Amino acid sequence: MLKMGYVLKDLPVEYQPIYQWTASRIMAHIALCFTAFSLIRHLGHRLADLDMRLSPRGIRDALAHQQCSIVRDDESGQRYVIPSTTTKEVIGIDKEMGVKIGTTAYALYQDED
Repeated sequence: MLKMGYVLKDLPVEYQPIYQWTASRIMAHIALCFTAFSLIRHLGHRLADLDMRLSPRGIRDALAHQQCSIVRDDESGQRYVIPSTTTKEVIGIDKEMGVKIGTTAYALYQDED
């Protein structure tokens, strides 16, 4: 997997020690890393079809800045979601993945007290 990252040259190859000692846990860790690698590359190709060329780091950075706040009305117990402002990259990713993120606050659910 590290070799694939070097060949692609747009994937930052960063690693640190893993604290797994058994063969099954090491293999599970490798499988998880390869799955994540494959998914982010697949998303990159889907975005390229929309003329959005984002590297894996660009995808990660765009999604890392997407946030929302959840606030609760003390009187009614109702919770509301307040999305943060979004970027064109996140809008493109959300659209390609079929996720609908609004820009206005909305009710989350009613507390059952």
